[in-house]
Parts: sequence; C-alpha cells; structure tokens
Amino acid sequence: MKKINLCIIYAANELCDRFASSGFHANMISYLTQQLNMPLVTASNTITIFSGTSSFTPLFGAVIADSFAGRFWTIVVASLIYEMGLVVITVSAILPHFRPPPCPTEVNCEEATSSQLGMLYISLLLISVGTGGIRPCVVPFSADQFDMSKKGVESRKWNLFNWYFFCMGLASLSALTIVVYIQDNMGWGWGFGIPTIAMLISIFVFLLGSPLYKTVKPNGSPLVRLAQVVVAAVNKRKEPLPQDDTLLYQNWELDAAISLEGRLLHSHQFKCLDKAAIVKDEDCSDPNAAPNLWKLATVHRVEELKSMIRMLPIWASGILLIAASSNQHSFGIQQARTMDRHLSHSLQIPPASMSIFNVLTMMVGVVIYERLFVPFARTFTNNPSGITYLQRMGVGLVVNIFATLVSALVEIKRKDVAAKYHLLDTPNPTIPISVFWLVPQYCLHGVAEVFMVVGHLEFLYDQSPESMRSTATALYCITTAIGNYVGTLLVSLVHKYSGKERNWLPDRNLNRGRLECYYFLISGIQVVNLIYYLICAWFYSYKPLEEVNMEIEKKSGGEVAVKEEAQSDSKKRKRRQQRRGGVRTLPFILVAGFNGNLISYLTQVLNMPLVSASNILTIFGGTASFTPLLGALIAESFAGRFWTITVASLIYLLGLMSLTVSAIVPHFRPQACPTQVNCEEATASQLSMLYISLVLTALGSGGIRPCVVPFLGDQFDMTKNGVASRKWNLFNWYFFSLGLASLSALTIVVYIQDNTGWGWGFGIPTIVMLVSIIAFVLGSPLYKTQEPEGSPLVRLVQVIVAAIKKRNQTLPADPKFLYQNTDLDAAICLEGRLLHTDQYKWLDKAAIVTGEEEGSREPNLWKVATVQRVEELKSIIRILPISSSGILLIAASSHLPSFVIQQARTMDRHLSHSFQISPATMSIFSVLTLMTGIILYERVFVPLVRRFTKNPSGITCIQRMGIGFVINTLATLISAPVEMKRKAVAAKYHLLDDPSATIPVSVFWLVPQYCLHGLADVFMSVGLFEFLYDQAPESMRSSATALYCVVIAIGSYLGTLVVTLVHKYSGQDRNWLPDRNLNRGRLDYYYLLVSGIQLLNIVYFGICVSCYTYKPLEEKETDLELEQPNSKDAGDAQ
Repeated sequence: MKKINLCIIYAANELCDRFASSGFHANMISYLTQQLNMPLVTASNTITIFSGTSSFTPLFGAVIADSFAGRFWTIVVASLIYEMGLVVITVSAILPHFRPPPCPTEVNCEEATSSQLGMLYISLLLISVGTGGIRPCVVPFSADQFDMSKKGVESRKWNLFNWYFFCMGLASLSALTIVVYIQDNMGWGWGFGIPTIAMLISIFVFLLGSPLYKTVKPNGSPLVRLAQVVVAAVNKRKEPLPQDDTLLYQNWELDAAISLEGRLLHSHQFKCLDKAAIVKDEDCSDPNAAPNLWKLATVHRVEELKSMIRMLPIWASGILLIAASSNQHSFGIQQARTMDRHLSHSLQIPPASMSIFNVLTMMVGVVIYERLFVPFARTFTNNPSGITYLQRMGVGLVVNIFATLVSALVEIKRKDVAAKYHLLDTPNPTIPISVFWLVPQYCLHGVAEVFMVVGHLEFLYDQSPESMRSTATALYCITTAIGNYVGTLLVSLVHKYSGKERNWLPDRNLNRGRLECYYFLISGIQVVNLIYYLICAWFYSYKPLEEVNMEIEKKSGGEVAVKEEAQSDSKKRKRRQQRRGGVRTLPFILVAGFNGNLISYLTQVLNMPLVSASNILTIFGGTASFTPLLGALIAESFAGRFWTITVASLIYLLGLMSLTVSAIVPHFRPQACPTQVNCEEATASQLSMLYISLVLTALGSGGIRPCVVPFLGDQFDMTKNGVASRKWNLFNWYFFSLGLASLSALTIVVYIQDNTGWGWGFGIPTIVMLVSIIAFVLGSPLYKTQEPEGSPLVRLVQVIVAAIKKRNQTLPADPKFLYQNTDLDAAICLEGRLLHTDQYKWLDKAAIVTGEEEGSREPNLWKVATVQRVEELKSIIRILPISSSGILLIAASSHLPSFVIQQARTMDRHLSHSFQISPATMSIFSVLTLMTGIILYERVFVPLVRRFTKNPSGITCIQRMGIGFVINTLATLISAPVEMKRKAVAAKYHLLDDPSATIPVSVFWLVPQYCLHGLADVFMSVGLFEFLYDQAPESMRSSATALYCVVIAIGSYLGTLVVTLVHKYSGQDRNWLPDRNLNRGRLDYYYLLVSGIQLLNIVYFGICVSCYTYKPLEEKETDLELEQPNSKDAGDAQ
C-alpha cells in the first residue's frame, strides 16, 4: 500500500511538472507574436535560443548534482527557480504595462519595448536555469529508484524510459488541450498562471514523496576524474603499456562509490588513455598511501573517459536533427493559426494545441513500443529491449525525416487553398482548409520521438559511467541546445537570403512565404545527419561492464571498504533495495519545457519580427543547452545531482516568474498590433525582462537537464543485467512521460495563452513548476543518491597528462600489466569496471606502472591512471563524434516549431464554428506520435526486432538514432510541400499580402510533419539520450547528459545563424523568411535547405557509427547503503 500511495504522489508530481513546462512552452510562439507583436522569425529565434539555452544549463546542473548537491536537492532548487520564471512571465502577461498594444490587423504592429522584453527574458532565463538543474537529474534520479543492472532491467516487464516519456506525453496532452485553449480564448494571464500553479503543485508533491526516495550521494566532479585520467595518461605517454591488461591499476575500494552497478572492464579502444592506469614504481612507493589520481588512474576511471569519448559521435548526431526541426514547432503553430480550426460553430482548436497529436502519438507509440514491439522484436534479437539504443535512434531519425517531408506537402496544400480563395495577402483571415491537415506531420514527429528521443536518452544513460549520468543527460540537453542554435542560424539565413517578395519565412504573412521550401531544406539536412549517424553507429563500441557481487561500506574518515558479498545475502540485499527507489519514485522527477507557444508571445505580444523572435528562442534554447555542461560539472564534482536539480529548479522558477510578470505588466510589452503591419516592436527595456527570464531559465536548465536522467537512472539497476532483466526501457518511458506532460501543456496552457492571456499562460506553468519543486524535495528521503567523486573532467585530464608524461614509455604486450586499482576506482565504477580496449592506445600509457609508482599505495593520478580511468576517457572520446551528429540536425530544425506555429496561425484552425485550435497546440500531434511511438516501440518493435537481432533492446542505440535521423529528414521534407500548399491557397484567395488573414486551408495539413517529427524523436532523441547514458562512464553520466544538451545548444546557435543568414541574403522582395508576412516568404525553400543539411548530417552520422566501438564493461552487483538527503546532508551539501 505504501508503494501504491507513493506511485500516486509521484505521478501527480510529474504530471503537474510536465503540465507546467509544456503549458508554458507550447503556445509561446503565439504569445510572442500576438501579445508582444514580435515578428515571426524573431519570435521563433527567441524560442529556439531559449530552448538552446535551456539545453545548455543542464551541464551546470549535472555538475552540481553529480559533484556535491545530489540529484534530489538539485531538482528541488532548480524547480523553485523554474517556478520563479513562470511567476515572472505570468505577471508580465497579466499587467498591460509589460506588453505592447494589441495589433489585430498584424500590420504595422508596435513591437514590445526593451523593458517589456526584459520581463520576458528574465522569465526565460530563470526557466533556463531551472531547467538546467531539473533535466539532467530527473531521469537518473528516477533510475536510482530501480535496479538498473542488466539482470534488474531484464527482470522487469516495462522500460523506465518508455514510461517516463509516456507520463510526460500524458501531461503534455493535458496542457496542449486545456492550457492552450485557455491561452487562446481566456487570456495569457490564465494561460501562464495555470502552468505556474501546476508547477507549484508539482514541487509540493515531489517534496512530499522525499521520505521514500533512494538517493545516491554525489562523489565529486566526474569531470575532475576524467581530467585526472587525461593528465595521468599524458604524464605517462612515454610509458609502454603492459601486454597483460590485468597489470593496469585497479582499486575496487577507490572506485566503489562510482561503480555501484558494476566495474567497467578494460577496452582496447583509446589505448593512449590506458597509460593513465600504468603503475610505475613511484605510484607504489607507499603501499599505505592513497594513490595520486592525477598520476595514476584506475582502469574503471579510464574506461569512464573512454565511454564518454565513444558516446560523443552518436550524441552529436542529434544536433543536426534538432537544428533541422527546432523551428518547425513555431512554424506549425503559425500554419495552424491561418487554417480552419473549428470543431463546432463556436469552438475552435488553439493553434498550439495541435501538438496534442504529436503527444498522443508519442504516448500511444510508447505503449505499443513497450507492450508489442519490444516483445515481438525480442523473439528475434534476444535483446531485452527488443532493439538496441542505436537502432532505435536510427529509426527515429528516419521517421523524423518523413515527418518533415509531410510538413512541406501540407504547407503546399495550405497555400494552394489560400491562393484559391485569394487569401495569400491576408495573414489574419482563416484559410478554408482544415487544421487537421497538420495532424500527419505531428503524428510522425510523435512516432519519431518514440524511437529517437527515448533511444537517445537511454543510450546516454546506459553508456555513460554511472557516476556521470547527470552529465550524460546534460549531453542530451546540449544536443538540443546546439541544435537550437544551429536551427536559429539556419532560419536566420533562410529568412535573410530567401528574398523579400517571396521570402521563405516571412515575418507576418506566412501565406506569402515558402515554408515548404524550408521544410524541404531541413529534410535534406536531416538526411545528411542520418548518414552521419549511421556511420557513427556502425563504429560504436558499447562500454564493457563487469557486474560483481560486492558490498561497499562507508567507514569513518571517509574510507570506503569493499567486501565480496555471499550469495546467501542476496535476498537481504533485495529487500533493502526494495524499500527505496523503484517505480514509486519515478513520477516525482519528470520535467518538461515551456516554450511551445513562446514564438506567439514574442511575435504577437512583443511585436517582434518573425526571424528575430525565432532567433531569440533558438539562441535561448542553445544557451539553455550549453549551461548543462556547467550543471553537469557541478553535480558530478561536488554538489551531486539532487542538489543541482533543486537549486537549478529554483533558478528556473525565477525565470518563469520574470516572464510571467513581463506578460502581466503592460509596461513590459509594446502596444498590441492586431493588423501585424508596421507594428511597434518591443523596446530595449521591455526586451530586457524577456532576456532576464530567458537567462534565468537557461541557467536553471543547466542544472536540471544534465542531472535528471542520470538521477533517474540512479534509482534503478542500470547494469547490463539489470536493463536486460526489465521488459521496459527507462528512456522510452522517460520521453513518454515528457510527451504526456507536453500534451497537457500544448492543449491547456496554449489555449489559455491564446484565449485567456499570457499572464495566465505563463503563470500556470510557473505555479506548476513551484509545485514540482516542492514535490521533488519532499521525495528526497526516498531517492538513491550518489556522492560525487570529484570532477570527472579532472579525471579525464589526469589520464591525458599521465599519458603525455609517459608518451615515451613502451606499452606492455599484455594489457593486464597496466595499472589497476579496484579500491581507487570503487567509487566511480559502481556498476562495473571498464575493460581495457585497444582503441586510442596512446592513452593506455597513462596506466603504465613505472618503477617509481610500484611502491606507492596512493598513486599520483597525474602520473599514473588506472585502466578504468583511461577507459573512461576513451569512452568519452568515442561518444563525441556520434553525439555531434545531432548538432546539424538541431541546427536544421531548431526554428521549425516557430515557423510551423506561424504557419498554423494563418491557416483554418476551426474544429467547429466557434472553436479553433491554438497554433501552438498543433505540436500535440508530435507529442501524441511520440507517446504512441514509444509504446509501439517498446511493446511491438523491440520484441519483434529482438527475435532477429538477439538484442534485448531490439536495436542498438546507434541504430535507433539513425532511424530517427532519417525520419526527421523526411519530416522536414514534408514541411516544404505543406508550405507550398498553404501559400498556393493564400494566393488563390488573394491573401498573400494579408498576414493576419486566415487562409482557407486546414491547419491539419501540418499534422503529418508534426507526426513525423514525433516519430523521429522516438528514435533519435531517446536513442541519443540512451546512447550517451549507456556509453559514458558511469561517474560521468551527468556530463554525458550535458553533452546531449550541448548538442542542442550548438545546434540552436547554428540554426540561428542559418536563419539569420537566410533572412539576410535571401533578398528583400522575396525573402525566404520575412519578418511580418509569412505568405510572402519562401519558407518552403528554407525547409528544403534544412532537409539538405539533415542529409549531410546523416552521412556524417553513418561514418561515425561505422567507426564506433562500444565501451567494454565488467559489471558487478552491489549492496550499498545510500545517502538519504536529510537535514544533515543538506547542510553538508551546502
């Protein structure tokens, strides 16, 4: 009964949390364009930049959580910061002073002033900061509650990540229906206020469950450990590697705290890092002294670095995917806004609520994946997960490409109808075409998310060192950040160079744009990214992990004792583990975003030009994806994932509060510009509030995003046996839960933003964030927490330094002679010891033991590194190329949401005579596809494919990512024909010069591209996340997660550059991305350009995959007395 009650509390928390963030994000494009009178591109860029920033901040959150704060407290603090950001934007939406005058004609609209934008930026900054603490810790914290070893995973009939994403999808579904409707019909005050309240409830519920959580005490910065391996390898670069790998330094007691799930086995990749584990005479001079980790690294720590290196190429493959699709959400909402959204005479769907189809597809997909696909694939592959993470990601990439292609076709149809009814020059009239034309693309995006997003997250979690899972999760966010920035660049370039008269991405009149060309462009980019991913996946090597039965005791004086555990004690251990963690803690730690409709806020409220708004959002998204690097360092170095998430959540809350205030106070926004013609843009002071909120939310994201997934994984047995024993996938359900929450936000919050006001539209996510923080903190007693074992970056540097110092040493013929120190590496190889690999052999010199190191009990880790630490560096090196494949993907798609929202805004969104869909709600199709795709992936695809591949996951993370790349490219390609259709209809009805006219083409033309993007996320995002987690050293998983965020950040910045360049050089008369009138743009050209970029990225990914080697890991079973975050711990952490 206690477990059931906690499950209810946990679920309530996460639904509220994701509901809040999704409600804030889903319809933001409408708030920016409709309330702040931002031009479409400006609003889209603003949202993408915000998303990118929120994807960078998890790096900081991961570092804080993994280093000293722990995941629980990091989530709590970050949630509070997130709540503050929601409050700020709610206030700004309520008070007329913080927004410009209304501009119903959308002609010559007065844009938001700098002071009005200031409130927006403050809230976005707070939300980004809060996200930085939440996102990298949520999934690892969830996993901490479960036995995530190979046997533990195989023993379960469900996948943690699948159901995590399912829950997020459920919450998103609520937000996309309820909140979006409120935003569009009741006002943005309620539209932001409801998510703010929901976030507050989420924090409260999360804190309420704190006595039940398993917590893993932070073991210091994982980056320091990585740096130590690098330094030690550099120092011993001249040392010859022993021919016997067993001679490399092992220290079980030293690594006990960072290898709870098992010890990473030595791998032969990156052998240069193995030199950090070479034991020299000076390293063994005093048998009673602790080794100098800057001179000598254990094999486990070396393998941690190797795991991180191996993950990077797969991780990078998500960047181009996100860059290609980062603005599709915004454009989809704008498309939906111009279409017939009526469900009845008086009821119409809010544009942002169209995303509900994405969320529903994702939710259904997760269930089908979990219950049908996985069992079916398992019969062929013998993989407990049906297919591997890489295979899942690959499928997601492919589906996402189809989603983009569908988007292009739908846009062509929409424009054809607009042209038929002479509505191309009228951006406000409703085009007589059903908004449900957009459903297929949303559904495809949902399916893609089931494969790509979940697979990516699971990959990062599984392949990263267990002590670095917050960092690994931050890598996931970084992918989003880089992709958003690249997407912003792409949108800017398209907008700049696609001409003025026929600009692909016009700022006001989407009917005169060529959005379909933009979709084709990003489809091409996604295809390129898919090829890159396939190459990376082909060469990827999974980390070797040794799961060993052992017991770790924390003695006085900080010593760690490692004792072999008798088999007869297994039942006692199992009972003790079951008292904490597990499924009952999962709902407390699911976190979502809030930018779905931010493009509307920038363009409609702050009167920003489209390109400017899109670039701002993309830059913000990129920044929020870079900050996770710092968050991961802080979490894994000293703060721990819990505290990093907590503090970052508070900062994120501050950002939300700032944005809410800027939406409420009229002083912080320009006068309304309903005509969208000659609008007064926001002043510098008005924009300052926007920028402050964006900075705060980006900082909060930096602490949240890199820690959430590793913290979630800490609650489970994530060893190979543990994962294989479960019949569900943590990353699948993590993304499903995200989709569920997004679905709620895209329906509820977006509706509120479009109909009630931006004050409520931002206020509700702020409240929800606050509740989420409270709930997270309340659950602290139940969490598993891992004590940070120092900066993993330092360990990596130590290996490099040791390898350089021993560069002239001769490697032993037998790797067993390389330095091993089980005690030294015990704290960083809890899951198992990384095995020696033959890659990067020069790093193996760091583990060469010279005469001066043989007599030293406490080796100088700057002179000798254990094989574990050398392999850690090798893992990181192997990861980088694949992880980087996501940069171009994100760059190509980072502006797609913004542009799609603007497309939706010009289309017929009526579901009835009096009810129409909010433009931002169109993202619901992507979320639904993601959720449905995750279920199908988990329950159908994995079991089916497993029969053939004998892989518990069905396909590998790399294969999964590759599929996601392909799907995302197709999704972008589809976007171009849809834009062509939309403009053709606008031209037919002479609406090209009326940016505020509703083109008589249904907004549901946008559905296929949304669905394809959702489907691509199923493969690409999940696969990349899972790849980074799995292949990163266990002590660096927050950092690996931060890599995901960095990919997003770089992709976002690059996307912003692309958009800026397109906007600048595509001409004035026929600009691809016009500032006001999207109908006169050439958005379709931009889509085609992005598609081409994605195609190049696929080629790059394929090359990286073909060269990738998975990290070798020797797993072990552990019995740990884990930290409980009580008041004493809190004081210590501070």
